Amino acid sequence: MSGRIASPSKRTIFPTLRFRAKIILGFAAVLVISAGSMAFAYFGFERVSSGVGSYRTSVSEADLARNIDRELLAYRSSARYFVVTGKEDDAKAALEAEASLKNAIDQAIKGAKRPARQESLNKLAKEFSNFSATFAKILQAKRDSALLVQNQLQRNANLLKYKLDDIGNNASDAEAQAIEFGTKQVNAQFQTASSAASNFILNSDQAVATSALARLKFVENSLGAVYSMDDKIVAGLKDAKVLLAAYRDALEKLIANAKMVDELVTEMSGSAGAILQGATAMKADLVAEQQRLDTESEATIGQTEQLVLMLAVGGTLLGAVLAFLLGTGISRPMIAMCKAMRELASGNFDVVLPGLGRKDEIGEMAGAVEEFKVQAVAKAERDAAASEAQSREQAASRRSELIRFADDFENAVGAIVSNVSASAVQLESAASTLTRTAETTQSLSSQVAGVSEQASSNMQSGRHRDGRALGLGRGDRPPGARFQPHCGSCGGAGQGDRRPHRQALACRPADRRSGQAHHRDRRADQPAGAQCDHRGGARR
Repeated sequence: MSGRIASPSKRTIFPTLRFRAKIILGFAAVLVISAGSMAFAYFGFERVSSGVGSYRTSVSEADLARNIDRELLAYRSSARYFVVTGKEDDAKAALEAEASLKNAIDQAIKGAKRPARQESLNKLAKEFSNFSATFAKILQAKRDSALLVQNQLQRNANLLKYKLDDIGNNASDAEAQAIEFGTKQVNAQFQTASSAASNFILNSDQAVATSALARLKFVENSLGAVYSMDDKIVAGLKDAKVLLAAYRDALEKLIANAKMVDELVTEMSGSAGAILQGATAMKADLVAEQQRLDTESEATIGQTEQLVLMLAVGGTLLGAVLAFLLGTGISRPMIAMCKAMRELASGNFDVVLPGLGRKDEIGEMAGAVEEFKVQAVAKAERDAAASEAQSREQAASRRSELIRFADDFENAVGAIVSNVSASAVQLESAASTLTRTAETTQSLSSQVAGVSEQASSNMQSGRHRDGRALGLGRGDRPPGARFQPHCGSCGGAGQGDRRPHRQALACRPADRRSGQAHHRDRRADQPAGAQCDHRGGARR
């Protein structure tokens, strides 16, 4: 039997946990590692996403700034075009551009995340408010000027023309020539002033306006120089002066509105310049921020890639180590248990099973194998005791059988020896008898040989004498008759040979009994030690 196998002294990982718990714990650890890796990767990608989001926000703000710039240019162009033309369609286009610019500024304010940018956009919104207010004043002035031109200037001009014609037509014959000349002169001067006013209405040139006012002064002087005694003509001249004064007032209002429009256009240009400057500064700031965010995003992406790679490698290594420890913790006690069970199978019941006292499957298996070992040892002891008792019984039985066999053998050998002794005596007697018989037979044989020689010689002599007679005499013998010489000595010799043999056979029972008696006498004469040796030899 091999030596005692000691239980492994190394402490296993999680010795009190069952295999299922170990496997679940291993998978849970792998899941925790995976979750941690994904969390780190998530935070890394969150940084990348934050950078990308900031970049997108910056791009969106830059787009909004470009929209502000574009809409501002469109609005300023539309406003200037309306200032030049004064048409209502151009006013509508300018108002639509104003609404688009306001929408772009509002979207930029909503999309701004940084306080500094919001402050810049608020300044832009304030400048836009000034710009829109200025444009509203320009629009109102333009509309007022259009109403003045339509309702007062042109109307009064037409009424004045009609009034001058009526004055010339209503003049009497005595005053007709002078009044007609005066009204024609006034009408010509008014036509010149009206043309200058029309040019001013078209181009809003202050020099043209000044010229128109000066011509109206000439018209007023010329109209004052017309004189008449006719009350009707005087009343007509008075009405003409009133219409001329109204026309002059309308033109002066129109000139004042034009001056105000020019001032408002200058103010509007300042607001537009401020808006354009703010939008340009914001665009430059956003472009610089985009470049910075681009650089930061590239750096963050590189760091995230390195982090993900490190997490992948670390998670793989940690998972491999955990799998190795878990597999070793499960397989090592199983291997030790298999080795101990092989020792038990080979008959070494002194082996100490590993895992006794554990609370997992190895402990249960070790307990079951320990119970099997205890039962096997007990059964082996019982079998050994039963085998020993059976061996003792068999030894006793064999001993008694051998003793009985020795006694029987001794008796049989004694009988055989007695028979052999008797046979030896009988053989000795028979030998002596045979010797005597042989001697008698030899003597008888000598006698028979002599008789035979004598008979042979007699027969030969008879053949020579009576050869022919013998041949004839054969026919007188009966068929089948043989030649038998009649010799009394031969017959006596045969009888003498049989008699000694009969005497020897008659003497054998007596010799046998005498041999047995002689053998018993010899055994009686032997000492006790010789008999014991004889029995011992028989046993052997």
